[in-house]
Amino acid sequence: MRTLSTLVLSIGILLCAATAHAAPLHIVLYPDSAQVTDTVRVPLEAAPGGVAGAFTLPLAVDPSSIGLAVDSPAKLTLTDVSIDRRPMRDEAAIAELRKRLNTERDARQNLIDTRSAFEAAANFWRSQELTRSVTPSNVHAMAAAVRDGVASSLTAVSNLVPRIADKDRLIAEMEAELERLTGGAADTWRVTAHFADATAREATLTVSYRLTQCGWTSRYTLNALPSEGRVDVAWDAEIHQNTGMNWTDAQVVLSTGRSAGRTEPPAVRPWVVGPIKPVLLRKAAMDNAPTEMAMMAAAPAPEQIHMREGIFFDEYDAGRVSLESGANRRVALRRLTWNATFDYLVRPQESDSAFVHATVNLDATPRLPRGEATFLLDSAFIRKSVFALSGREADLHFGADPQLRVKLETLDKKSGSGGIISKKNTYDWDWRLTVTNGKKVPAALRVEDALPSLRDERIKMEKRLPGATEAEGVATWTDTIAPGAEKTIEYGYSLSWPSDMHLDLGGR
Repeated sequence: MRTLSTLVLSIGILLCAATAHAAPLHIVLYPDSAQVTDTVRVPLEAAPGGVAGAFTLPLAVDPSSIGLAVDSPAKLTLTDVSIDRRPMRDEAAIAELRKRLNTERDARQNLIDTRSAFEAAANFWRSQELTRSVTPSNVHAMAAAVRDGVASSLTAVSNLVPRIADKDRLIAEMEAELERLTGGAADTWRVTAHFADATAREATLTVSYRLTQCGWTSRYTLNALPSEGRVDVAWDAEIHQNTGMNWTDAQVVLSTGRSAGRTEPPAVRPWVVGPIKPVLLRKAAMDNAPTEMAMMAAAPAPEQIHMREGIFFDEYDAGRVSLESGANRRVALRRLTWNATFDYLVRPQESDSAFVHATVNLDATPRLPRGEATFLLDSAFIRKSVFALSGREADLHFGADPQLRVKLETLDKKSGSGGIISKKNTYDWDWRLTVTNGKKVPAALRVEDALPSLRDERIKMEKRLPGATEAEGVATWTDTIAPGAEKTIEYGYSLSWPSDMHLDLGGR
């Protein structure tokens, strides 16, 4: 059975015979666009002042970015370039598709007629009755003949059902393709180049342009292996394009920068300083002012154009890539192994879990752009999150470990007052934290809790933090828990402040 892809290929050949098409050879792919270099051979015809030739580009091309250079013949001089938008409609291709569509419709009708004939045959055999000519000696033979006649007819009908369904699907696809071709749904840019030489019959041109509706995104997999003291990192690029053209064996370079997308610098805007002129607003204008101001505030800021020097972005050679329009492809960029120090991070006032925490210190500074990351712990899925890294140090978290049990108890929480000369209010907190290691290996423990931040010098604090270090407003305890053992930490605070001060205790 002829498939729709075969028909579309035939249509593409007809289109190529009518107009030259550029095909990407080299692509610098940015996260949201691409800079493309093509080579196209253009038939030339006589035109005023010389010769001219045309080729098409998809609508995803920014027409203001199109550049042309003559490769051959060397003496050919480019004098003018015009660009216009027009429907991609080819009458020869449409006529060919209609002819084949009619053929498929006739074939479908033949199958339906054949099915009807077999159904009639089955009904004939069902209607047969045993007559007087039937004798005990031939009754079994007659019954077998009726049975075989019905069975063979129904089998033929069943075999025709999927063939008719296949024809229905093919005809529906062909009708949709015909609608696309005749409805002008696919427009293109038609680029016409004019040359001074009146004798040339063909030109080979290098075409460059900015292409939208394409880009790439970083995809990471971070696999923590605590028993081996490392994190394995896989960095891939997911390339996508929906440009209306297929990429065939194109040389693709991935850039972490962004294409500027314009060939001229923006104009310098006037800077006017002067007295404000009063403006009288009518009531209707005053009523609409809040809405208009809200709309202005909600308008997106203009996109920042990133600098494209090498110190600001990186490029990666993805090699030869073939990718159809509307498709995605994943390309491996780098495979890294990071040595890491693992511990179990407990923040008891925030959660009753112990989280696997990896500290990574690298010799060189990687530049890993923002992208979606899959976090694994011993190759088991933990979570998906956003990841990026541009420094030599990284703190990575790989979810909670249920084999470490965390229990926080409140030992004391009370308010009071005192003082003879100067009346004061007081508040005391005391907690007991117990972490039990249910693992078969030792567990490095790190406990963090926020220190009270006092916003008035009249507030006095007593801290009870045995074995803790204090830095940047956080109290930290570190220890190693043996398999099956537990670690207990008791800590607390006492505050006092003048009785005439109304104090917010921060939710504890």
